[in-house]
Amino acid sequence: MVAISLSGSGEGPGWVTAPGYSTAPFSAPSVSLYTDSTPNGRKTSIALAELGLDYELKWVKLDQKEQMTPEFLALNPNHKIPVLEDDGQVISSWAK
Repeated sequence: MVAISLSGSGEGPGWVTAPGYSTAPFSAPSVSLYTDSTPNGRKTSIALAELGLDYELKWVKLDQKEQMTPEFLALNPNHKIPVLEDDGQVISSWAK
């Protein structure tokens, strides 16, 4: 079973398990959040904080058009924030 702590404590209520996975301890993957200080950009950081997940904040300066750089477009061709990257898996609300 996979155990995911929703409470952040790692014990008791808030743990969710999925059949077929080991309950052995695991280390959390590295998560990067690409965002700016816009309302949509802040929603994801609030959700990550509420879940108690550690993440690396990577600012995308929209006023300087950093969302149009080749590096960012490789993450999200639609040039929108926020974008989460988790061990190479890219997650965006604008993903097709």
